[in-house]
Amino acid sequence: IPDCGSIDASGFSNQAAFFSSSGSRYIQTRSLDLSNALTLSFRVRIGGGACDNAESGEDVVVEYQLQGSSTFIRLRTLGYNSYTTAQTVSFDLPSAVKTASTVLRWRQLKNSGNGFDEWAVDHIRVVSAPTPTPQPPVPVAFGFLFSENFSPSPSFGGTKWRSITGGTVKQPDCGGIDLPGYSVQAAFFSASGSRSIETQALDLTLAQTMSFRVRIGGGAGCETADSGEDVVVEY
Repeated sequence: IPDCGSIDASGFSNQAAFFSSSGSRYIQTRSLDLSNALTLSFRVRIGGGACDNAESGEDVVVEYQLQGSSTFIRLRTLGYNSYTTAQTVSFDLPSAVKTASTVLRWRQLKNSGNGFDEWAVDHIRVVSAPTPTPQPPVPVAFGFLFSENFSPSPSFGGTKWRSITGGTVKQPDCGGIDLPGYSVQAAFFSASGSRSIETQALDLTLAQTMSFRVRIGGGAGCETADSGEDVVVEY
């Protein structure tokens, strides 16, 4: 957690990449495939509050590097005195960045040593263009062989679901996990003993893909799982 407090606006995590030590200060990704990238966004704070303020020339820059090059090219300069409160920065990525092997870096140009000119970055996201969904060889109504958003609560032992064990259908204690605008209910598991949810036998002859939303611990209200407490999908 940065010395001047969390910079995340979502309430999901208080942690961030925080820079306060002497010497070089930067964070750098591995090589990323940004061929379909559209925008870059992140939360940032430079000084302010309990964090020491930066001075002129101690800006933070966003840079990129292409495969085969040793040079970083500047994308954006974050002024040393423009982000003393946490802000979201979002901008379109230029075509030069959109390669199959691009490195991104956030770097402070200089600092006055340990405990001075502090800054933090969090909630980094690269938004990509949607990938066209392949059409199934045989048309299926609405494209779904099986669909469930738990609103209204389904009947277990009915035509879709065989059973739910150690869980119930409700809004999870750490909040809804569905996309905005949809039901906040989900199959939520918190009881002792076995925990599982199982469908009835399904005809998946024409099935191609399966997708679902999931959360394991995290946030307020949901206890975080430990090693060996994974969730598995089986058939």
